[in-house]
Amino acid sequence: MIVFAPLRDPSRSRYLQGLSAQGFPVLYIASGEQGPTISVDNASGIHQAVTHLAEHGHRRIAFVAGDPNDGGDSAARFYAYHSAMAQNGLEIVPELIVPGWHTFSGGYAAAQSMLHSGVDFTALVSSDDNCAIGTMQALRESGLQIPRDVAVIGFDDQPDAMAQVPPLASVHIPLLCLVNPMDASQMSFLWRARELQTHKALPATPIRELMLLRQSCKDSLLKWFPLSRLLRSFTSASVQHASAPASCRLFTPV
Repeated sequence: MIVFAPLRDPSRSRYLQGLSAQGFPVLYIASGEQGPTISVDNASGIHQAVTHLAEHGHRRIAFVAGDPNDGGDSAARFYAYHSAMAQNGLEIVPELIVPGWHTFSGGYAAAQSMLHSGVDFTALVSSDDNCAIGTMQALRESGLQIPRDVAVIGFDDQPDAMAQVPPLASVHIPLLCLVNPMDASQMSFLWRARELQTHKALPATPIRELMLLRQSCKDSLLKWFPLSRLLRSFTSASVQHASAPASCRLFTPV
């Protein structure tokens, strides 16, 4: 059984854990559940986005987080933002960290909250593209121009990212790679676990992302990373997570 996580429902999680305990093969796509998982390297993607903005002179970078109740991708991206900000020597401002719930309306409301806080910022990283597109709408309605006044980077590189005005820069997830890592051992686990009655868990398989720079990101119009840098992104070591300051925590560590 292939399950897309997170489930956000304890009863469903318990049900699937029970199936696994009985020997039924369960594979999760995306993080947030206990068991064999294929997920993206959230830390690498967020670090790419924050570091790129810092390298282009941005010192006040806002973050639209995901779902505070999601201990998977949302939490990983949230902690990665704090780690990336610290590594780049940037100040973390609590008023500029607002959950967007991975929805258009949530991103819109998050951007409005930041604008009404009175704290200036010149760039914004979003936990996903839905939020990012919502923030772009709120920024435009407030009279700000993208990227002249605020640069915006999303996450996931959904198909509608390129259709935005301006096109949304985003951390691209190679969706085909979510299937390709299922090597012979993983397929054997999925198809034979019931017969063998094995409870051996497979390790999580992280997928590295690539950041696509489009016009919503200042000083990066229509730029792509050089091929050599893209290849290195698949082989470099994973970025270590850093703990977020208590005053900024939206997520409970798991």
